[in-house]
Amino acid sequence: WIKGKIGAFGSLYTALAQRHPQYGEMVVLYTDEQMNVISLENKNLNADVWACVIRIKKKGDELWKEYFFTKDEAKTAGLLSNNTYQKCLKSMLYHRAKVRAFSTEYASAWLNYQSVHINSLPLPC
Repeated sequence: WIKGKIGAFGSLYTALAQRHPQYGEMVVLYTDEQMNVISLENKNLNADVWACVIRIKKKGDELWKEYFFTKDEAKTAGLLSNNTYQKCLKSMLYHRAKVRAFSTEYASAWLNYQSVHINSLPLPC
């Protein structure tokens, strides 16, 4: 429970998405503020990470859909005031982008989980 609500970690979203019958492919990209992809090929691995982009293609789909979470969004949400998030910015951006992508693309998996499991959870003290 987080502030009176049930919290779910990124690994739960991943597990539910991977069990979805339409789960297909996922690609993770990191960019700098100019939207240059950070990669070994681009020789910019030391660049400051500004965003994480999650690309998803469901089974049977031809088009990739993109979801992202940026450092600016984290700042606006007040997340960068958290010392842990400042130290682990890349990880935080990844999990936020992934949850955004999976909760949009595989919402039915999440809803089925909620109806079966969340209703059986004990209330917090």
